[in-house]
Amino acid sequence: MQMNMKRVRAGLVGLVALATMSAGVLTATPAAAAGNFTGVSKPTISGTRAVASKLTAKADTATKPTAAKMTYQWLRSGSKISGATAKTYTLKSADKGRKISVKVCYLAFDTNTRCVTSAKTGAIEAKVLKTLSVSTPKVSGVAKVGATLRASTGSWTSGTTFTYKWLRNGKTIPGATKSTYKPTSADKGRTIQVKVTGKKSGYTTRAKSSAKTAKVTSLSSTQRQAVSEAKSYLEVLYFSRTGLIDQLEYEGFSTSTSKVAVDYVNPSWNKQAAGSAQSYVDTFGYDYFTWDELYDQLRWEGFTASQATYGVNAVGL
Repeated sequence: MQMNMKRVRAGLVGLVALATMSAGVLTATPAAAAGNFTGVSKPTISGTRAVASKLTAKADTATKPTAAKMTYQWLRSGSKISGATAKTYTLKSADKGRKISVKVCYLAFDTNTRCVTSAKTGAIEAKVLKTLSVSTPKVSGVAKVGATLRASTGSWTSGTTFTYKWLRNGKTIPGATKSTYKPTSADKGRTIQVKVTGKKSGYTTRAKSSAKTAKVTSLSSTQRQAVSEAKSYLEVLYFSRTGLIDQLEYEGFSTSTSKVAVDYVNPSWNKQAAGSAQSYVDTFGYDYFTWDELYDQLRWEGFTASQATYGVNAVGL
């Protein structure tokens, strides 16, 4: 007798039967229980409970049947979060103050599905900010009416942006919000300092204040003469601070008067270094100096290491 083969699918119980009809007898062989989800544990969530942090779902894969497919759905206070169907979820501002959970579903043959939901997290907190590295700012220049005081920030976290507030005897000077400040007659007899505030996305905002200057005074007549000479030199040549002090001393001013005059004018020494470097390049050409040679030349002129570096880099060597 020729045998006829028939496949029987028992979807609800996950059985595949091979039926062989021979002499009127039906024999069934059970397949593996691919959809048996008994004992699958609830998923767990790891990660920082704060806006912009990433949460990760850990599903039970040890007892998951090998034929099953897993899906994820993140929940905010028990409701589905649109599009949040991956193993990980980055917390949004809308999650602040809410509790997050994740539902994991195991599927087999589309007819036997088991879903388990994790415990809810605690309330999501505000974004965790990194700590901004700061330095105490410094004020260069001399505390004289009409002088240029210049704030230097020092070393902060890379990418920090700064705002400035100048203070007179510890109180904010209205409108004094640039990196430089020229004391007025209102500052005479008072100290000056600068408060620098640094900001960067993802970091705490921090502020630091400089030390106070000496009390502001007016220039003497001799100091005013020295200031006039210093300004006239800077109109035609580039100097380092020490170089300009030396030049004024050569003109007959005392060392103390020369220092007051130079610190009164207080130009950007970085720009002076860049100008000096450019004058060498303009005179001798770019091929005359190597980077190190031009750096050494600027150092010989009295520029600091950082000023000389700035100067050489500014001309593109």
